[in-house]
Amino acid sequence: VEEKEKYANDHAKGKIAGYGSKLANNASGQLEWEDYYFHLLWPEQSRDMTTWPKHPEEYIEVTDAYGRKIRNLVTKM
Repeated sequence: VEEKEKYANDHAKGKIAGYGSKLANNASGQLEWEDYYFHLLWPEQSRDMTTWPKHPEEYIEVTDAYGRKIRNLVTKM
């Protein structure tokens, strides 16, 4: 729990990036808790690196590369 709190979002303060949980409908229409992790990839100046996890060690590098490839794909479309 402490690790999740390090990266927690706070919608009341306008901090949307980070870890959170919410009550949502599943495919059957039943309510269930969902955990999620959200952060912005683009534009780069919108990134809040304090909400990006340090482990696994390659997370930031891999996520950055993924974001660049998605950006290139969207630009081509």
